[in-house]
Amino acid sequence: MHEKCGVAGIADLRGEENVVPDAAALNLRLIHRGELGGGLSGVTDGALWTVKGNDTEECTAPRADLLAGRRSTSAIAHRRYATSGERSEIGAQPFQNDDFSFGFNGTIANYASLAARLRERRVALGTNVDTEIIQQLIVEGIRLAGRGDMRRVFRSLENELDGSYTVTLLGKDGDLYGYRNKLGNRPLSYAVIGGRIVVMASENSAIEDIYPGARTHDVGPGQLLIAKDGKCELQDVMREGPEARCFFEWTYFARRRSTIDGMPVAGARDAWGRQLARMERLKPDGAIVVPIPDSAETAAHGYADESRCPLVMGIEKVREGRTFIEGHPVVREEKARLKYKLHPELLGGRKVILVDDSLVRGTTMTALVKRLRAEGHVSEIHVRIACPPILAPCFYGIDFPEIKELIARLNFSGVLTSGELPEEVLTLIAARLGVDSIRFLPVESVPQVLSRHCHGLCMACVTGEYPTHAGRVLHQVEERKVRAQ
Repeated sequence: MHEKCGVAGIADLRGEENVVPDAAALNLRLIHRGELGGGLSGVTDGALWTVKGNDTEECTAPRADLLAGRRSTSAIAHRRYATSGERSEIGAQPFQNDDFSFGFNGTIANYASLAARLRERRVALGTNVDTEIIQQLIVEGIRLAGRGDMRRVFRSLENELDGSYTVTLLGKDGDLYGYRNKLGNRPLSYAVIGGRIVVMASENSAIEDIYPGARTHDVGPGQLLIAKDGKCELQDVMREGPEARCFFEWTYFARRRSTIDGMPVAGARDAWGRQLARMERLKPDGAIVVPIPDSAETAAHGYADESRCPLVMGIEKVREGRTFIEGHPVVREEKARLKYKLHPELLGGRKVILVDDSLVRGTTMTALVKRLRAEGHVSEIHVRIACPPILAPCFYGIDFPEIKELIARLNFSGVLTSGELPEEVLTLIAARLGVDSIRFLPVESVPQVLSRHCHGLCMACVTGEYPTHAGRVLHQVEERKVRAQ
């Protein structure tokens, strides 16, 4: 089991202020990155403690009543999104031992080989999650380097782990660490508030929500943020090698108010929507632009503004939650059905340009299209996707499923390094969805926008060009499975 999550950490450099309430607030601001559960760790009188669990209809983990009375001048928080069928609390983070507690965001692609190696050395593993592998390697690194040289510890992690990860770690002495691996695949932001409160989170918008006006910065790929002994320091651990930021952070996962490595999420989505409008072949003829809320709204605004077609909010999101990150297909389909309210008074008889942020399995889209025709009484549906087609699995933390589940691969063999899918393939996908037409963002449009602020992207789920050895090997295995079917 692997996870794509959200991490946060906070410390008072003076060792005076109780930061538990703010750590819990950061946890909630990252809930869109993981709706399965959450957790929080702190230190009281030199002893670590952790409260964690799965979310329920009644509460969001960690439960507020279990945090009541807890006090700590440094803490870490974690949001959990399990990308496989494992739904139990066994994988909930942070993971804690006697010396430290930590949480991570990402996926370890060489998990299987590392687990086998640890078992050969008679290291007892109590779970099948890659979080435990990282924990064991940190323990080993501290044993060799000592807790006084965490830079060396994280450098040893880079030499062992293949994949993507950001880590927040809290020592039993209250020291706080935040590390972003050299690929930079997952984001990590930080700020120093009033010269004394150090706060870090997967997205800067979470920090700015809790501390309005905070000046946030990015922890760069291969950098370690340290808050200890009354000081905050940013150290280079391993800066050499290519970087591979996940473009899907801008496409879908991050909040629109976030900025990653200097590139605003909203700015990227708006630009991609405008690009879709500029390449449009459809005659307007009274068409309206309708976004699928929430993450497609900015792209739809860009499309509508560029095309001069009216933007109509004909679909309303009435149920919180992200069906894309729901693991079970039956549950995912039911959530998709209940997620939206349609407004027939705005849609009836209209030609609809339906804008979405991405298309993976097609579950949500298929259910919505049926309702748009039956309940919304639309005359035409033309789907425009502000993302290139997903054609390969992700082994770095986004839950793109097996190739056979990817709707864009059902009638297309291979990947795209540039351009668009052939017209005949687009026609077949449109027929499967029950729409009149569909278009995706061209592959090159992604780096054209993001390279204005940052370089080094991972688009392996589109291009098949994986930035690590384990990713390339796993992709070859998946492609062989498809050919064998």
